[in-house]
Amino acid sequence: MTRTGSGRIHIVQRIDDAAVTELAAAYEVTVGYGPGAVDLDDVIGDIDVLVVRNIQLDNAVLDRARRLRLIVRAGSGMEGIDVVHARERGVEVVSTGGANARSVAEHVVALALAVARSVVRWDQIAREGGYGRRDEDPGQELFGKRWGVVGFGQIGREVAQMARDGLGMEVVAHVRRPPTEPAVGVEISYDLGTLLETCDVVSLHVPLTEETRGMIGPAEIARMRSSAILVNVARGPVVDADALLSALERRAIAGAAVDVWDGPFPDPPHRLYDAPNLVLSPHRGGRTREADRAAGVVVVAHVHEALRPSMSNPMPTSSTEKSV
Repeated sequence: MTRTGSGRIHIVQRIDDAAVTELAAAYEVTVGYGPGAVDLDDVIGDIDVLVVRNIQLDNAVLDRARRLRLIVRAGSGMEGIDVVHARERGVEVVSTGGANARSVAEHVVALALAVARSVVRWDQIAREGGYGRRDEDPGQELFGKRWGVVGFGQIGREVAQMARDGLGMEVVAHVRRPPTEPAVGVEISYDLGTLLETCDVVSLHVPLTEETRGMIGPAEIARMRSSAILVNVARGPVVDADALLSALERRAIAGAAVDVWDGPFPDPPHRLYDAPNLVLSPHRGGRTREADRAAGVVVVAHVHEALRPSMSNPMPTSSTEKSV
């Protein structure tokens, strides 16, 4: 195969196959997964671009990256990468944040509905032959109720639109500073406590920072309605895990759904798996075929921009959830 550019790329975790094929047509590509997987340690000193999904990239590894010019995160957020250290070494760090916004937003709505209607529990009851129990414990509708969006970046905006236009809900968004884009049909709130007290669904869409770590703790959960649902697809440490489990066990809130946890999901047995009306998914919110393809397109564009700067490709916009 005749390559159209020069440069070496290592892709640590699986990304869209079409993106890999396109990159391999232009550059020398190695991958860290599947048949013929190459370990990062074996190539770190000879690559120009590193593509990752979720990785803890030690600075000692970065210090061995003699040629590295670019790190692309196929996802949003930069956890696990010391961006300051990388840039001090002349390595740019970018993400594909926003490429999976619609997929994440759909997942958020699906999780909220699953909790509101106890979908997972009723699936299990049906599988166990419990058809005769169908009149127990009616669920709740979301139509006409109030959805609180905490963090109003691209994902938060998608969720707000779906809740407002698809479910007929009132939507309020909590931000720390005025949004840069108009918030049509969405109430803006700068007071998190008031949002928690007045909303029936609260979904979290903030990056993990020192300000957001533990932002939903015992005091915040205590302010939520007993009929409220909490959905976390942001980062695990944004929510105090013990406080959430305690609230569910005491039925202080109606339910919760989490796509992330504070660290890896614990091995069973664990009280997490006994908590009532809790729906779990293992950080899958942004994983759809469409989102993978969209992220792959952005990865390819970033690589072309770094390795073939004379091309006419505009630098893609990589965004994360900045407006919180």
